[in-house]
Amino acid sequence: MIFFKKNISKLVSQNETFFNGVFWVILGNLFSKGLSLLASIIVARFLGKFAFGEFEMIKSTLTLFGLFSTFGLGYAITTFSSRLTKTTPKKIFSLVSYSKKITLFTSVSCALLLIIFSNWLSIDTLEAPHLSSPLKIASIFIIFNAINVTQTGVLAGLKAFKTVALINFILGVVSFPIMIVSIILFGFYGAILGMVVCIIINYLLNNIFLIKEFKKQNIYKNESSFLEKREKKELLLYALPIALGEGFYAITSWGFNTFLIRLSDFGELGIYNAANLLASSILFIPVSLAPLILSFLSSAIIYKKDFKKMLILNIKLNIGITLILSLLSTIALPLIIKLYGKSYFGSESCFLILIWTTVLMALNNVYSQVFLSLKLAWGHFYLKIIRQSSIILFCIFFIPIYKALGLCISILFGHIINLIISILVVKYKLRRFSV
Repeated sequence: MIFFKKNISKLVSQNETFFNGVFWVILGNLFSKGLSLLASIIVARFLGKFAFGEFEMIKSTLTLFGLFSTFGLGYAITTFSSRLTKTTPKKIFSLVSYSKKITLFTSVSCALLLIIFSNWLSIDTLEAPHLSSPLKIASIFIIFNAINVTQTGVLAGLKAFKTVALINFILGVVSFPIMIVSIILFGFYGAILGMVVCIIINYLLNNIFLIKEFKKQNIYKNESSFLEKREKKELLLYALPIALGEGFYAITSWGFNTFLIRLSDFGELGIYNAANLLASSILFIPVSLAPLILSFLSSAIIYKKDFKKMLILNIKLNIGITLILSLLSTIALPLIIKLYGKSYFGSESCFLILIWTTVLMALNNVYSQVFLSLKLAWGHFYLKIIRQSSIILFCIFFIPIYKALGLCISILFGHIINLIISILVVKYKLRRFSV
């Protein structure tokens, strides 16, 4: 026991800045994501599995258009701003300005496309004409979400994790009552309205605290240096494969949902998304740690110091967190399903598969940050292609037989393949790369 404590103390002292970031990321997200999960359970219970399936299909469609709208700049900005803080911090303001212009153009374009094609999507693809108006209303979500991704990327690159934690805390406190009151007053449309209002509040909070963070780190517009054309080109070339990967992920994920609806109904989609919400809640810490991991790995690459140690540390951290949360979720599963409501009874297998798939997802998340920090953005893209394509093949076989459970099984197998390839590629690259 004494030996264990000494090793933990040594580990923390050697990586004090990193663990300080981890602390604030977990603290900020623990409260906000906990309230978010509770709000989602209330929404799922209030709407029932069929209407909840429709609501989640709208969110899936927003994700489809939204991931194209960010153009991969979230991760790109984290990487570049992290490096600029070590080299030429005066260029950070120019980086943010340039990225916001691109994000605004792409997000507005995607929102307009969703409005234009909402009738076709709802009638011909989803076979649910009544979803056309909700899709139009929700299109504004795409714009503010894309800007939020850019802003969060900058804060992560600046290692302002305490600021991000504070934003998430405030957002959690404000968003919970907004979602509950909206759905009680306006039902299905209230869920859409509440989601849009919350993303706008998130944008306002990010904007306020980003300005404060710039002042805190002595980054001023009138003292900034402009990015060179070469640097702008490098940023876009770095972001391009990430954008393509995110776009392919969004298209295939939306396709899984549509395929499930076509072969069953919105009720099965509601069951899958209820289970996926729980899995996402388990992953909230690993996903929240992604910008932090990328920021520290990107900084380590510059000086060639402790890269492998940082990688091993993050693998252990992510495995430990997800194993503990998965075990607790498994124990509490009967109670959780009761909270969702009677329409979700009998779906325990879906929940269990996705609960334990989170361990693989968390590890794949770490390896994704390794790919990006090593400037293997195209490798990251090809890996997503392989994973999503394998899930498609499994879906073709499993969904017709097992419906929602079949989709969960397909996702599990897809992430197993993803992890095996990731480990092999990273081992090979680290042997050749001097770190």
